[in-house]
Amino acid sequence: MNTFLSHFPTPIIEALCAHEAFRRLNFSADEIFIGQTDAGQLLVVLEHRGQKFTIDVVDHERETWEILPDQEFAEVWSSAASVWNTLPPLEASRVYEQSEIRSKAVFLLAKLVQMGLYKAPTT
Repeated sequence: MNTFLSHFPTPIIEALCAHEAFRRLNFSADEIFIGQTDAGQLLVVLEHRGQKFTIDVVDHERETWEILPDQEFAEVWSSAASVWNTLPPLEASRVYEQSEIRSKAVFLLAKLVQMGLYKAPTT
């Protein structure tokens, strides 16, 4: 794991990568939201053209997400995003390429197309 990000919980790193996945698909940052639920989920939500697409980035078979108080959650997310934004591009790409969301890119893209949220570029 990246030493810059290693002090953050894995779900936070996965949330950064899910955010990155949406950005790489040219969705605006103001359409992407991060939140946690009382059920132990850490969600990345894309709201685009009146529709929502939600990803729970916690691998519930291997880990749990401990609910943080809202202020603490906002601080952790802000800190992680700041670190992400200062990573050298090759390092950010390496972290993204090793993420769960990247390993599920085909599923993600197919679902976004199916929902009408994304139209794959034509050549």
